[in-house]
Amino acid sequence: MVNITSVAGRLARSPDEILQLGETAMGAVAQAFIPVSVAGVPVGTYLIVAGAIFSMVSASNASILAASGIGSLMGRRGQAPRRFSRIHPTHGTPFWSTASATGLIVALVVVFITLLGEEGVVGPIPIGIETTVAGFAIAIEEFTLGLNTLTGFATLNLLLPLAVVNGALIYSRRRYPDIDRGFRVPGVPMVPVIGIIANVALIYNLPPVGVVVGLVLTAVLVLSYLVWGGAPEIEDIFERVTEPTQRVAGANGSAGTDGANEADSTANPNSTTDERFRVLVPVARLDRAVSHVRLAATVGRFNEGDPLLQVINITHIPDQTPSEVVGDEAKRRAERLTDTLADVDIDAEYTVEGHICRDIGFDILQTARDDDADLVLMGYPEDHVEVAERVEYEAPCDVLFAQGFTADTASPIDVSTVNVGAGGGPHHGALLPLVRRMGEGGSELHVISVEPSGEGGTPETLDDTLGPLSGVETVRVHNVSAPNVAEGLVSTAAEPIA
Repeated sequence: MVNITSVAGRLARSPDEILQLGETAMGAVAQAFIPVSVAGVPVGTYLIVAGAIFSMVSASNASILAASGIGSLMGRRGQAPRRFSRIHPTHGTPFWSTASATGLIVALVVVFITLLGEEGVVGPIPIGIETTVAGFAIAIEEFTLGLNTLTGFATLNLLLPLAVVNGALIYSRRRYPDIDRGFRVPGVPMVPVIGIIANVALIYNLPPVGVVVGLVLTAVLVLSYLVWGGAPEIEDIFERVTEPTQRVAGANGSAGTDGANEADSTANPNSTTDERFRVLVPVARLDRAVSHVRLAATVGRFNEGDPLLQVINITHIPDQTPSEVVGDEAKRRAERLTDTLADVDIDAEYTVEGHICRDIGFDILQTARDDDADLVLMGYPEDHVEVAERVEYEAPCDVLFAQGFTADTASPIDVSTVNVGAGGGPHHGALLPLVRRMGEGGSELHVISVEPSGEGGTPETLDDTLGPLSGVETVRVHNVSAPNVAEGLVSTAAEPIA
């Protein structure tokens, strides 16, 4: 125990004067215990300052980690926007949740200190409120925030959830007494009750304005959630009903159909540790499966090494229909897909699996994220354009659509001629590296620049396309005029190569 009287004697101050120092009292006390100065710098005082800085950095880091982790879990369970659950493909962190938590903290600091602080842009706002809330007398002559209020607000957001967690512990133990838990808290319900009382007592001593602001924002967020209604958990939206059936390319270039060519059943073909170029091939119509899978194998081989094709068939679960009803149908469709692909030559290793889902677009996107796909190759769903648009704009990797494409199952895919429209944009730029590799592999590249003759058309520039293809000897340029860009591209591609 620190004897305040003896410390006061060393400081030549009374105990009351020390207590009036508030948060700086620790520095004064430390200097009394360590009355040493180096080059005029009081060592004791600055030891406390250094400790406080390290403590704040540690607490801030822990708060951001906790907030981002909770946000990621809430996003996965549908209790927050779904994007919060996304994991960064390189760093393995919930980057949406982390960025949101960090941005919110910065915004609060700006609002509390810069805008509504004692010397902020807005300054004190006179309101004159005298009221009693839950037995607490509150008198606010003017509304202003500042660092002290921000500290109370932040501390409330730490203490209030801790009180809720203690209450949730009591509720969980009473309602689910027999479930397996990773840890147990002794003395339930007494220990959690003491925790609730202690947290509420600490909240009572916080700056009133900070507590009021915190409670108002909490109420707004809870009300917003109730209005939104939440979303289903990820596990409730889609399910992998079949284990991936893996086949490897045989000596003749075909996928093995006998036991000797089957992959090791103990291995995980969708393991994210497999660094091969992975192509995700969602198949809806089985009659197009062979063409799309063989095209995926051909495109995948333009990247270094042997590609791995992940073929999935998705069975949609209608609203109000239990997932068990369509589970057997999904398994049968996956088996038919496996048998169909086993009868043709596919020059790549591939897996086949069946999914059931309530949201096809979400299934494709989540599978691409979970399994680290490098490319999504799929047919363009004419009857469900919204699925294609969602995959195109939200996929974590490049996307290729194969529309109106058919191929002879006995002949190799012909990529000897590739037509590319001139232009720009992110999708166009992302496609050019693949086109370049195809040209370097022997494909003849035709760059088509269309000058629209109709009203509202904009001439295309060749530089954005020819630049990334510089050095490829098989590039040919076509300058054409047509009513619009689409008609010019189609008519030129349909003409025989001169």
